Amino acid sequence: MLTLDKITEIFCIADDFCKYFDAETAKMPKLTTTDGKYHRNRPCEMSQSEIITILLLFHFGDFKNFKHFYLHYICVHLKNEFPKTLSYNRFVQIEHRVFIPMMFFLNTVCFGKCTGITFIDSTKIAVCHNKRIYRNKAFRSLPDPRINRKKLHTLLDIIILSILAVLSGAESYDSIEIFCKENFIFLILLVRLIVNEFN
Repeated sequence: MLTLDKITEIFCIADDFCKYFDAETAKMPKLTTTDGKYHRNRPCEMSQSEIITILLLFHFGDFKNFKHFYLHYICVHLKNEFPKTLSYNRFVQIEHRVFIPMMFFLNTVCFGKCTGITFIDSTKIAVCHNKRIYRNKAFRSLPDPRINRKKLHTLLDIIILSILAVLSGAESYDSIEIFCKENFIFLILLVRLIVNEFN
């Protein structure tokens, strides 16, 4: 786990960001509800920066279960750092409130600027024993709903091309099509290699 100094540093960065974020959102017009009902908006004892820090600490740590992490690490070992800890149920109820600030925080502060250079971890992930690799046919059992006379590419080719396009940043059908047209020669060779691995 992280040291107390590092936890304090993360909290200070998150707190500075939350103060700036709140100041900016205060300038925007407030949305009002027109249903005529009274909506409770009880202020939380924990600040947004504390909640964001706890959520980040969970992802930095080795815990697999957030409930165990919160009850046995935050509420016990970090009680002095987070003196106003809530019950686990209450924390889970209100953590959605920091979703938007946390996404902005991660995008603007944590991720940094893209330099155009990307590193990919090529470590092989073993999903089964080596002797069973060629028995696993990942997409062979998928039915192809298309009419036979209109097929220009196999379903497996289309699935692989779509996955490669999405991994390369495509976000819509049109961007997948543009990606495939721009890299057609390279992709056809790559798809043939991948399909041969599946066969």
